[in-house]
Amino acid sequence: MMLLTSELYSLCQSLVISIFSIFTSFSCAVDDTWKVFYNHHPAITLVVDYTLFCIRYTHSILYNYYTFPFQNNWVAFVHIDNLGYGLHLLSYLDQTFYYLNETELKNLNYINYFIETKSKFYDTKDYSLIFLKINDYQIIRNKYLRNIGEKTKEVKNPFLQISYHHPKMETSIDLNLDKSYFIKNNELLSACFILMILSYQSQPFIFDYKYSIKIMDNEINQITLEDGQFIRLLDKGYEIVTIKK
Repeated sequence: MMLLTSELYSLCQSLVISIFSIFTSFSCAVDDTWKVFYNHHPAITLVVDYTLFCIRYTHSILYNYYTFPFQNNWVAFVHIDNLGYGLHLLSYLDQTFYYLNETELKNLNYINYFIETKSKFYDTKDYSLIFLKINDYQIIRNKYLRNIGEKTKEVKNPFLQISYHHPKMETSIDLNLDKSYFIKNNELLSACFILMILSYQSQPFIFDYKYSIKIMDNEINQITLEDGQFIRLLDKGYEIVTIKK
């Protein structure tokens, strides 16, 4: 019975990987005509996007990682919880999503009030962040700031490479951030942000506060971030912020 279950699981893995590979190859081969159909026909856009989401979601179940919701408009309150596990401290990601409807999206004051009210509870966490996603842009803050939902400004990605390192891991993990993260005043690469990014990818990892983040920026500067530091994106470039404890 166990052998049969194992074979079925392997078959499902192979099937999902094959479908994912075929769909990826197909996506890479699309021409301008297909892009016009995708961008200008909402029904086609929905079908393609939802198909990709379903494949990604199935893959995430098989390989034990998170996927973001299919819906576009939400705010998430994310924090790190720590559990004692024998002599070790186990850190895991805890996140709560609240979805915004069309009426709420038109009322910026409501979004600010909602985030301010909820953040009074979640800001009590030592390692936390607020993640607001509306359509194609994403706002990341470590703590609540007024006007978190104000008009956004895209900035150039100032980094060539970002990689996660841990003394108990033999290899590093490249952190490939989506372009939607690069918004002026976004606060990236805090401990909570890093655990979130790691939890949404398929490579195995070890996380505790002994990690380091190695960065090469566009000017070939080599930077190392450790626990208690994060990056704030500026109009041009970035700044390293150290959290006061």
